[in-house]
Amino acid sequence: MTNMNVLYELQKIYDEEQKLKRKLQESVTSLEVLKKQLDSVIIEKTGISEKFHQIKRKLGDENFKLQTEESTWKKLNNELYTTHQSNPRYLKDLENKISEISKLRETEEEIILYLLDDLDQITKKQTLIEQQEKEIKEAFSTKTFSKEGLELQIKEDLFTLSMEKKTMRGQLDQEVLDVFDKMMMQCQGKAVAILSQGECGVCRFLIPLSQTEVIKKNRDQIHYCSNCKRILLAV
Repeated sequence: MTNMNVLYELQKIYDEEQKLKRKLQESVTSLEVLKKQLDSVIIEKTGISEKFHQIKRKLGDENFKLQTEESTWKKLNNELYTTHQSNPRYLKDLENKISEISKLRETEEEIILYLLDDLDQITKKQTLIEQQEKEIKEAFSTKTFSKEGLELQIKEDLFTLSMEKKTMRGQLDQEVLDVFDKMMMQCQGKAVAILSQGECGVCRFLIPLSQTEVIKKNRDQIHYCSNCKRILLAV
């Protein structure tokens, strides 16, 4: 196998390594996204729970007020209808007190109705957020299990590729290997580009016809893309 063919196969191994590493990173990122979603849901759930208990406490306070006012209202009404007091002013004051208590009762009843409506809405939201939490936890558990299996498989695949890479590198002339390693550093891990339909397979630069013919005639020599500077191969 010629140096250029080995370079081609070696670049494919490096590409496959990067592909596997990206796949693993995507799995990690996916878990991180779910973890953030879960943390956000838990924070929202805590806030909803606090609001739920606040409404419950306020509802208890308002019910207590209403019961107190109803007790007072009944007491005053009973006094009005059973009193032997004939003083008109006294009776008028009693009626005014009853009227005031009645208005207070109406206000408390309205407040309680609003609070019951708020409680109903917050209960529905609480149920929804608990369902979201359950779904995210299940997805997180599934993805965690999947990641563990994927990580194991990728480690095995990377080890196999590293052995193949070592073998390929051993087949290259040192001069060619030095050029390859230099281009790998300069070109973000993509040192080799394939000449395809007169274009650089990486940067899509149109290679002059004269250079294309030279590359095809001298396949065992190192050629470069005049745009991205990568090693250009005709395979």
